[in-house]
Amino acid sequence: MKSMRWWTAKYRRFRVEGRIFLAPLAFLLMINLLVGCGLLPAEQTEENLPNIEPPKISKKPEMTVTRGPIEISIQGQGKVFSKEEELLYFVGSEPPSNGQNDTGQGTSTDTFRLKGVYVKPGDHVTAGQLLAEVETQDLDLEIERSANDLKVEEQKLITELRKEPMTEADRIAQEQMKAAFLEKQIAHQKLVRKLVNSKLTAPYAGRVEAVYYNPGDSVKPYDPVFLLINPNDLMVGVRVTDKDLESLHIDQEARVTISGVNEALTGRIIAMPNPNNQQKQDPYNPYNPYNPYQPVNGRSGGVQDERSQYLLISLDKVPEGVTRGTNATASIVLQRKEDVVKIPLSFLYTYGGRNYVIVTDGETKREVDVELGLQSATEVEILSGLRGGERIVGR
Repeated sequence: MKSMRWWTAKYRRFRVEGRIFLAPLAFLLMINLLVGCGLLPAEQTEENLPNIEPPKISKKPEMTVTRGPIEISIQGQGKVFSKEEELLYFVGSEPPSNGQNDTGQGTSTDTFRLKGVYVKPGDHVTAGQLLAEVETQDLDLEIERSANDLKVEEQKLITELRKEPMTEADRIAQEQMKAAFLEKQIAHQKLVRKLVNSKLTAPYAGRVEAVYYNPGDSVKPYDPVFLLINPNDLMVGVRVTDKDLESLHIDQEARVTISGVNEALTGRIIAMPNPNNQQKQDPYNPYNPYNPYQPVNGRSGGVQDERSQYLLISLDKVPEGVTRGTNATASIVLQRKEDVVKIPLSFLYTYGGRNYVIVTDGETKREVDVELGLQSATEVEILSGLRGGERIVGR
């Protein structure tokens, strides 16, 4: 019995001590599991904040005053034109009447239908080459019939004129017969002219720059059908303001730059813009979107020579590869001085009618009044106040 009580007491002690030993161990295992599963909040790390620097105050530009040339010039932009270019059109069987339509041209009732157009833009043609023709239907037969009738009427007139008029009535009858024959002659000539004018040929050798109609289109007399140019005789046309135009004159020298040409070119003004031909863009007119060679609303004569809107410059030398339509710019010098004290306009200060500059010498700055001379778009001549070599501060 004693032995049994000893084992029982030993067992109870072991169980109690085991619980005491296992409890902390279980608690540690539970903490590790919770941390591993992220159920407990992680310890916050210290945030690295960037260094905040105060904004830098922009430093005003400085420069050393220099001497050199200064000039006043007029700038213009435009493109290359051909000196010899012509709008080609069909004419009616009779010239336009004295009555003027709203385009300023004589009116005509003729309307043509294009039978064929035999060239396309870019084609080179020879003088006299057929470019297009209009429908004539049975005009050749009508001319033949008219010629035969005219011969018969001519014989009748000759026979009548051989008679000596006996009375005033006989003389009047002869005069009326002569007048009737003359009218038939005129009618026959109109038919012949209409047949001749049904074909449009090249007046000189050149290149077809533009074609404005297609076969089957209706065309009125004097509506341009082709633009023919001489591609070997080129010039430059630029646009300038009306104010600048007042300072320009024929034979004035110009400096020219052509797109794609790495060469400074020179030339002289040969023609001024025509103030009566300054076309305006009509945004509601699909026929004339800045192309003055296009017919305007299909009206006869509703076009103008595009070159008349430009200041035209003849080049001393035309580089190879330049073609009509290439973009170009021109500069015409109005006044130029050499070896003057000059500064950029951005370094000149003006206040209350006073002109001055800020001269800097190390940490010291002072205002110096200056007298101005020639002024271009970017620079100004200094007549007094600066001699050159000073350091100045800009805006």
